[in-house]
Amino acid sequence: MLFNCIAVIGLAVSLPGCTPQAPPPAGVAPPPPPSVELAVPRAVADEKDAELRALIEGCRAREERITSAVGRFAVEQTQMKMSNTGWVADGKPLSMVCLWAFDGEMVREDCIVYTPLESSPGSIPQPRASSEGWSGRVGYRWSSTNDTPALYDSLDQLQFGSFVEPSLLLATPASNNIRLSEQLAMRPGRVVGEETVNGIICRVVEAGGQGINSGLVYRWWIAPSRDCVMLRFLREPAPPNTTGARWLVQTGPELREFTLPDGGVTWFAMEVTDTWCDPRGATAASKSETKCRILSLSLNRPIPRHVFEPGRPPKR
Repeated sequence: MLFNCIAVIGLAVSLPGCTPQAPPPAGVAPPPPPSVELAVPRAVADEKDAELRALIEGCRAREERITSAVGRFAVEQTQMKMSNTGWVADGKPLSMVCLWAFDGEMVREDCIVYTPLESSPGSIPQPRASSEGWSGRVGYRWSSTNDTPALYDSLDQLQFGSFVEPSLLLATPASNNIRLSEQLAMRPGRVVGEETVNGIICRVVEAGGQGINSGLVYRWWIAPSRDCVMLRFLREPAPPNTTGARWLVQTGPELREFTLPDGGVTWFAMEVTDTWCDPRGATAASKSETKCRILSLSLNRPIPRHVFEPGRPPKR
């Protein structure tokens, strides 16, 4: 497998209200939320509950339908800070080409990371490589900066993390990510309406946060006509609070149909932009943006077991 330096052209994502804001003056409290909610007729509530359950089951069926995958991805990650003229890059972005694969509980991600050279604008940078995965019996993490791989006896020790998996909106058994169906089921939500994303009709699910996240509201845009793929996600402060961090996952305009070996079909967005914006960070306003683009993707095909054994990434 040859890795090439791929230029990633991302989508400009704007988060409404994502500008640094000062805390309210001392002694001034925001207005309290309404103490009385309008009663929802039971028949309407039952209908909405049934629709939400149908969406959750649709998401779960999609997740369970995809039992293995392997692909190549272009990833670009940028850290930003606020200046007098707006958001600007904080340092150079990381450009990566990643090979990611999973089969059942086994998973592997190899990355070739290209960091631009400050002293040589326009030149080809020197890459560094990394490999991380779980073979079903042993975890491993290897980097070109340290030629000896670290081995782990359990997933708890490994703490597998992936640049690619969150952008695919999948969650493998080896990762700490939570499947979309589980996210919808674990929070008491409701279907609040219908909106169009990239020309595709989506049902919008809204849920309030719980516990330490009680001041947040979550929204998912799900396309039932496209195998219940999620096309947008937003987590933001719940009114009347409007000054906290916002997290937006936005898919690009290209949604591609993939045919599975059994004849079934599913859809994936070919590009996903994940943006985290905190206008009132601990030390300063900050924003991070990760863009992931699918270069190739194969689903539910046999993957040789040796692919998931500890080893170095393929040479460029």
